Amino acid sequence: MINEEQKARGQEDKLVNPSPKPSPTGGEGVNSRVDFSLPLITGLPSSLRSLAMTKPAFTLAEVLITLGIIGIVAAMTMPALIENHRRHVIESRLKQFYSIINQAVKMSVIENGDVENWDIIPSPDQDGTIEWINKYLSKYLTILKIDKCTSGTKDKLYYPSGCIFFNNGSGVAIHAHVWFFYPDAKKIGKSGMVCGKDFFAFFMSNNSIKTILSSWADYEDWQLGGYAGAYGCSSTNTHHCSGWMCTRIIERNGWTIPKSYPYKF
Repeated sequence: MINEEQKARGQEDKLVNPSPKPSPTGGEGVNSRVDFSLPLITGLPSSLRSLAMTKPAFTLAEVLITLGIIGIVAAMTMPALIENHRRHVIESRLKQFYSIINQAVKMSVIENGDVENWDIIPSPDQDGTIEWINKYLSKYLTILKIDKCTSGTKDKLYYPSGCIFFNNGSGVAIHAHVWFFYPDAKKIGKSGMVCGKDFFAFFMSNNSIKTILSSWADYEDWQLGGYAGAYGCSSTNTHHCSGWMCTRIIERNGWTIPKSYPYKF
């Protein structure tokens, strides 16, 4: 009886809990495999489990604070970066103009003789100035165009001029022996332009183009020493020729605008 009852119970157990079948790969039965679809943190306490399942994120306040800091830093640094870039453009274009224009004059001297024997630049004859440019300089320069223009200094004083526009966006307005170089040619002819900031004065002397007063050795140090006279480089100078010496100051500093320069860019 006992053996028969045990056998009957064993058969019931097999029906209720069948033995795992061997895996085709030789492992344990399929029912004994670990279910990897369940989180591995199920064994943690509920408080730790909820903390572990929380995804890290920034709050809106934190994001706004970060953006505010970035904005403050940008506001503090961008003006200085823009200032440095503008200064660099002016320095490089001034140096380039001084080099190419004097090279053109030298080449023209070889063909046409000394400058003192050239035709006088007619002023304020714009057509005559353009003819002069075409006769003595244009063939030795790589330029965008030559055209009529007006060049100005402080307080709406304008000179009818002939202008050479260069491919790099700069230009020079020629008015007799005084030449105004504009690092940004778009400013040519506009009112309120400041010499030493928006344009820079040069002077045709002997067989070259020079900075204003650079050939006047007796007065050079006096003018550069801070005297805010007619040609002095000073932001407080009200004379219509003020700022003409600014070009000379930059030249003497190796075509680099000094830190003590009176104008900001």
